Amino acid sequence: MQKPDYGIDSPQIVCGQLGTGLVALALALFKPVFFGFHFRWLEVAFGIYFLHAAFGMIEYSRKGKLRLRETLLDRIPWRGDEMALDVGCGKGLLLTAAARRLNTGKAVGVDLWLAHAISGNSPEAVLRNAELEGVGDRVEVKTGDARDLPFDSRSFDVVVSNFVLHEVDTPADRQKMLEEMVRVLRPGGHLALIDFIFTKECAAVLQRAGMADARRSRIGGLRHWIGAILLLGLFQLCVVTATKRSARKT
Repeated sequence: MQKPDYGIDSPQIVCGQLGTGLVALALALFKPVFFGFHFRWLEVAFGIYFLHAAFGMIEYSRKGKLRLRETLLDRIPWRGDEMALDVGCGKGLLLTAAARRLNTGKAVGVDLWLAHAISGNSPEAVLRNAELEGVGDRVEVKTGDARDLPFDSRSFDVVVSNFVLHEVDTPADRQKMLEEMVRVLRPGGHLALIDFIFTKECAAVLQRAGMADARRSRIGGLRHWIGAILLLGLFQLCVVTATKRSARKT
């Protein structure tokens, strides 16, 4: 049976890492001396570092993110009748998994489907994966910017997002994105997202937007902790969760 394909994340970066790693190893083999100084072991170290990073991203894209999506979605108390929104859905990684948790609800994905984000990124790929996952009847897609979501206020019971926060360039744009996610969420609804940077900033913005219980927590196994150490603390995989306050009775 054909399996869903959720693509390779940041394919251009992966190609760059592979190329850099191979060039460094080639230099170690054929050009270890520059200006009378020996750099072979440094070149080998650089080669191994970049190849490890590349294969790590490939492994994450093929297996790791499938585990992380379940960790994220497990933070939400599903009933089965929710209207769920996946902001920046890509090829439907969270979207199809959310749809599997629904009985009478609907899962909607919104994205601009930028080519550099995921290999084979397109709305057609989302719908194809949804069919392969057996949830095609519970999935819809719509083109739209995360900073200006094309939905009415209070349209969704659940809003989720996976590795989109770091793709938004400025604090003002990230704030707009998060405020839009809060806007389309119904009172009592749940928000959950995952990323490796800007998550502390994210929790603060959500708290200012009225999501008083917004908090972040670190997740991931040994490999993610090693990644955090190698990148001097810049890589810290976190889940941010929050619940929108229910409307006060008058």
